[in-house]
Amino acid sequence: MTLERISKRFIERHPLDAVRIVEQLADADKAELIAALEPEAAADLLQAMTPADAVTALALMTPIRSLSILKELSSNFAAGCLRRLPGETRRQILNEAEKNGDLTSVRTLLNFPAGMVGAVMDPEIAAVQEQMTAAEAVAFARRYPEKLQNIIYV
Repeated sequence: MTLERISKRFIERHPLDAVRIVEQLADADKAELIAALEPEAAADLLQAMTPADAVTALALMTPIRSLSILKELSSNFAAGCLRRLPGETRRQILNEAEKNGDLTSVRTLLNFPAGMVGAVMDPEIAAVQEQMTAAEAVAFARRYPEKLQNIIYV
């Protein structure tokens, strides 16, 4: 097993530990390392980093690579990163996203001015239909637990 594969495996399995090491790298090295990871592992690592380091790394990648990682982030974190990116970089990533129909919930958040409640809302909600029985609603909840992270009862 090569050192590169060992490093990737460590980062993928232990992102919170790896972030302490990665954040000490030069910006270009940090971006190169993150870009070499699978998008899910890169997203886990970015979410554990300081926002400034995460944004710097994304800005140094190609728009397509940045987009592949942003798609794996929570909508709020991805929107926050995009807001902090330089304007031209943000436009390039959003243009790529629009071509593929990606980041729709993130683009919704970006329509609101920073600091407004709409900019930090969770656009990914789970809803059940009014005519569903309680048993059907419970079955839905069990089938899609990832949609039920923040439950609000109405």
